[in-house]
Amino acid sequence: MLTIDEIKKIQNKYYTDFPSPYTNWSNMADDHEALLYLLHSYNCESLLEIGTWQSYTTRLIYESGIRNITTMDIHKDMGIRYTHNHHKQQPENEIGKYLRPVGITPRFCDSLTYIPTSNDKFDAVFIDGNHDYQHVRSDTYLSLKMAVKLVIWHDYNNGNNDVDKWLNEFRKDHHVQFYPCGSVAYMEIK
Repeated sequence: MLTIDEIKKIQNKYYTDFPSPYTNWSNMADDHEALLYLLHSYNCESLLEIGTWQSYTTRLIYESGIRNITTMDIHKDMGIRYTHNHHKQQPENEIGKYLRPVGITPRFCDSLTYIPTSNDKFDAVFIDGNHDYQHVRSDTYLSLKMAVKLVIWHDYNNGNNDVDKWLNEFRKDHHVQFYPCGSVAYMEIK
């Protein structure tokens, strides 16, 4: 398991090697720290990320030592996708651009209609895709079919009413926890 100091060293090197596209997101470093801490605390060796965009966060996970990574993002021809608190089309060559150099290519599919196979098992699933209620809800139930140890959500309590609305509803019957700083929520799979 990585210590917080080791995580901060990985982050500092990564932020130097790959300047952040998130210059206006002040809590991104806290969210990255939370994500890496959770993944390494639960000894996760495989990850599915729902919502890849440029894969900046996923590449950081890769740099932390987790190599078995699968990402899923909606293809530009499949409709509108979430990006930076507004909806816009994203050029296909931008999706997954930080992962392609290490040989990881996103699956282009709509998580609302994706049917997992028996091979779709991951230690953790990280949900950071379309942030509307319908997608967050669907992505959560999809994740419960594929996650072995952990489900992690991004952008909880970060001004996104649909993510908050869904997780506040879901946590009434499930043990969802919130990392103390930033906007990361998670649930251990038992």
